[in-house]
Amino acid sequence: MRTILYLIRKEFLQIFRNKFISKAIFAVPIVQMLILVPAITFEIKNVTITVVDQDLTPESRGLISKLEGSTFFRVAGSSFSETQANDLLHRNKCSMVLQIPSGFGKDITAGQPGKLLATIDAINASSAQLTWAYLNGVIRDYNADLIKKNINAIPVARTPVIQVTNRYWYNEELNYKFYMLPGILVILVTAIGFLLAGLNMVREKEIGTIEQINVTPVRKHQFIIAKMVPFLMIGLIDLAL
Repeated sequence: MRTILYLIRKEFLQIFRNKFISKAIFAVPIVQMLILVPAITFEIKNVTITVVDQDLTPESRGLISKLEGSTFFRVAGSSFSETQANDLLHRNKCSMVLQIPSGFGKDITAGQPGKLLATIDAINASSAQLTWAYLNGVIRDYNADLIKKNINAIPVARTPVIQVTNRYWYNEELNYKFYMLPGILVILVTAIGFLLAGLNMVREKEIGTIEQINVTPVRKHQFIIAKMVPFLMIGLIDLAL
C-alpha cells in the first residue's frame, strides 16, 4: 500500500507538470457539456410532409390542419399527383408523403373507417419509426375530435368514468437535453479516468521513463492502480463541478 501511495504522488506531480494533460482535464468536460449534450438527441422536429389530398373535403382539410398544428410536422407542399409526391420523397425534398384518397370524408361521415397511405423515408430507421409514432399520435387526436363532434351532435346517456391525468414531476416539458446530461457525465468520468490515464502511460513509454519503472520492484497491479487512481479522482472532481 505504501508503494502505491508513493506512485500516486508521483503521478500527481507528473500530471500537473504536463501542460497538455493539465489543460485537457478541464477542456474535455467543457467540450462535452457544450457540444455533446445539445447535439446527441433522438428527438425529431419539423418533419417535412407532402400531402396528396384527392378528397378536398372539410374532413381532409381538418386532418391537414391537425398536422400543421403539430410541433413535429411541417407541411412543405401539396400535390394532386402521387408520382410527383413520391419523386419529391426520392429527391429528399420531404420526409413523408401522406395520401388522402377520394371518399375519405364520405367514409367518415357514414361512420366507416377512413383510409390513409403514409410513405415514409426509412433510410434512417430510427427516424422513420419516430415519424410513424408521431403520425399515429396526430391521427389519434383527430379521431378523438371526430368522436367528440359526433357525441355532441347525437345526445346519448353518458356513463360515469374515471379520468386519469398524467403529470411529469421531473422534466415536465420532456426536454431531451435533461435526459442526456447524466449520460454525458458518465462519459466524462470515463474519458478523464481512462483515456487520459492511457495517454499518460503512452507518454512515459515515449520518453523512456517506463523502462526505469520496469527495473524497480513495482508490481503490475500497483503500477496500473497508481496510473488510474489520480485520474479517477480528478474525474470525480470534474463530475462534482
